[in-house]
Amino acid sequence: MMAKKKGLSNPIILFLVIIGLAGAGAYYFWQSDNLQEKVQKMISPPLDQPKTAEDQEKGAYEIKEEETTKQPEVAAPEGQQIEEPQPQEDPYAQMEKEMAEYFSYLDGREYIRKLLQKTDSYSRFKKVIRKLAASPPTPSGESMVKGGIARNATHFYRVLGRDDLFLIKEIISKERKSLEFDLKMFYRWATLGDSYPNPENIRPKSDVVYRYAGFLLDTIGGRAYLFRRPVAIRLLVSYYCVLIVHDAEKAGKNTYGIDLLPSIKILKEEIGNYPEFKFTQEYVDQLNIIEDYYEQNRH
Repeated sequence: MMAKKKGLSNPIILFLVIIGLAGAGAYYFWQSDNLQEKVQKMISPPLDQPKTAEDQEKGAYEIKEEETTKQPEVAAPEGQQIEEPQPQEDPYAQMEKEMAEYFSYLDGREYIRKLLQKTDSYSRFKKVIRKLAASPPTPSGESMVKGGIARNATHFYRVLGRDDLFLIKEIISKERKSLEFDLKMFYRWATLGDSYPNPENIRPKSDVVYRYAGFLLDTIGGRAYLFRRPVAIRLLVSYYCVLIVHDAEKAGKNTYGIDLLPSIKILKEEIGNYPEFKFTQEYVDQLNIIEDYYEQNRH
């Protein structure tokens, strides 16, 4: 894991951040299905079948041919060693490993141990994610729905109880310095897509992720949350929301017709002028690509 875990800074990033926390343990269960059966197949040779005289003759020929065609092993030059190719780790497995390390880190923090005396961080955040996923906000056109603006304005407070919000506030207060790294990791996890393993159904469906992104980008209530946050959080959360809605647009799933161009133009300028990000150029380059996509498709 990272040298020092650093943190996040407001309840509005719950959906992009805390959903990542809630999936850390999932990876370690989904691969175990039918493990015993798979191992048995690997170590158990097939039962011998009676062989005919033709089979025996053919087998003897194949063995002899193998012996004559086998290539001699090539020794490495003196003083050198032949390096064997290393298996590449599954990116999904690596991401789940990073998130598991994040959980382990949180559980080792004194303030977390005091707040979660009867459970662990993974179990607690799993409950938080299920609450959020069960009650997604209206992502666009809230003024067209009776009471829509008021419901969006109080969304996180209605969906999550006081204890959950206090826990999140404490994490925000204690973990401050790796916002960019953490959000990137959690964004990757949240946007894996519905085809990836999700045995405990912790990771929300892609439509739910899209609804939260649209809520924060395109509603009065969502934008009000963002503008009450520190600038760094507002900009980064907005950036990842743009990526999420853009992915939905490309997949033909921008069901609320959210227009990203106005957000992109403003966001690109603000991120470019913000002096404290480590990956400013990466953000700006990605926003330029997305902006070009929509401008070209409008002509």
